[in-house]
Amino acid sequence: MPQQKVPYSIPTRRVSKNKTFSAVAKPKRLAQQQKLRVEERSLTMDMNMLRRALWGFLRPLLQLVTNLLNPEIGEEWMIEFKKFLRKEGCWVTKKAITIVRNRFKFAEFIGQRGLRIVANETDKRSAALTELDLDKVRFVTMLKGESYISGEENLYRLKASGKIRLDADVFYTLWTKQHLIPESWKEKMEDNIRYVFFDGTILRHPCGSHCVLYLYWSGFTWDWNVLLLDTNRVADYVSAVLEQAA
Repeated sequence: MPQQKVPYSIPTRRVSKNKTFSAVAKPKRLAQQQKLRVEERSLTMDMNMLRRALWGFLRPLLQLVTNLLNPEIGEEWMIEFKKFLRKEGCWVTKKAITIVRNRFKFAEFIGQRGLRIVANETDKRSAALTELDLDKVRFVTMLKGESYISGEENLYRLKASGKIRLDADVFYTLWTKQHLIPESWKEKMEDNIRYVFFDGTILRHPCGSHCVLYLYWSGFTWDWNVLLLDTNRVADYVSAVLEQAA
């Protein structure tokens, strides 16, 4: 009896259950890890946004408290703050500001840094002002094509120009009542901080050299300092002047 032929079959290779599970689980683990990384980045971004939001809320609040506690401007701020709470108009911009003429307080203020006022070195036309229209203030440099000039040369050219150089009392009025400073004074000059100089009063530095006051907006707050006259003046170092008496 002839033998029955067995149909030829291709042998199959078994894959262990462990290997199959591992091959499937690996992409899943990678997906889970990527998801966790995305969630961590999202959480970090959310925390940074929260910090910025909180600081944006707290910074003006802290400034308000600081102003209210300031013995020189606290009373004025309290009056305006009460107007705000009553939903009345507050901090209505005045066209002209009253200049504080109190050299004793100013001398005490700058004396903390060892600065002194140089006698007979104040622009008398500026010293005669009792009020100042800030819209009439102009910012000028004495550069004539140069990239810089010395402070002494800058002062010489200012005096020769006939412009009224705003003095230290104007500086002190704005410093103690910073809400009066126009927003435009914060603007940068070609991405550089604008330094506003009050060349109408010359001071003596502890080192013996003469210097002038300046204000500037740091990006967060107003600040001030002095610059020695033997230091160079560049384009973003502007002098606050009047073309004529206000």
